[in-house]
Formats: sequence, C-alpha cells, structure tokens
Amino acid sequence: MKWIKIKLDFLNREIKFETIEEFQTLENILQVIKNEELGKYNQLLHRIRSIDAEFEVKEYRKFY
Repeated sequence: MKWIKIKLDFLNREIKFETIEEFQTLENILQVIKNEELGKYNQLLHRIRSIDAEFEVKEYRKFY
C-alpha cells in the first residue's frame, strides 16, 4: 500500500504537461513502472503466496 501511495503521489505531481514531449516523458516513466517495478512486486507477491500455501499445508499436517 505504501508503494502504491508513493507512485500515485508521484504521478499526481507529474501529470502537468504543456507539450507533447512532456507527455511522452510521462508515458516513458509509466512504461518503466509497468515493466520493471510492477514485475518486482508481482514476483514478491507470488513468493508470499507460495510461502503461505506451504505454511497452510504444514499446519494441516500437524492436525492430521
């Protein structure tokens, strides 16, 4: 949630362009966020879900 707030604050500051070049710069920044940063967080989310699933299996086995 903190990451999302930081990115939204950044975008709210940056979405003030007067020329096509400024718009293209913003578009490039958004591509970087989409391709690099979001990918990192998706990997982290996948790992967290895997760990959670492993934990649930281990907890289930303790009771049976």
